[in-house]
Amino acid sequence: MMNRESGSATTPTAVTFANVSVTIGGHVILDSVSARVPLGGATTIIGPNGAGKTTLVKALLGLVPYQGGIFFSRHGVRPRIGYVPQAIRTDSGLPLTVIEFLCLNWQRLPLW
Repeated sequence: MMNRESGSATTPTAVTFANVSVTIGGHVILDSVSARVPLGGATTIIGPNGAGKTTLVKALLGLVPYQGGIFFSRHGVRPRIGYVPQAIRTDSGLPLTVIEFLCLNWQRLPLW
């Protein structure tokens, strides 16, 4: 990945993906993906449905097993990364409103 502004491949990187591959249930989702994410900016991953964008992010977060390498610029330490999934699994049978759920912490006795 090159910096469009400078055209240089020497731009400091925050994350480097080196030949990252992910196989889930016998299906190859990512096959030898290599890329560099520039330090100090915002990066967008775009592509069609099923291209592996979410799988790449999940590999970055350590949520799926992968082969290859994901390297971080801060002495190899994984930084704190905020991630909001597209769909959140919740118990739809839990008959509480948000305010009722938050108030559960204030009760002296458990509700159930």
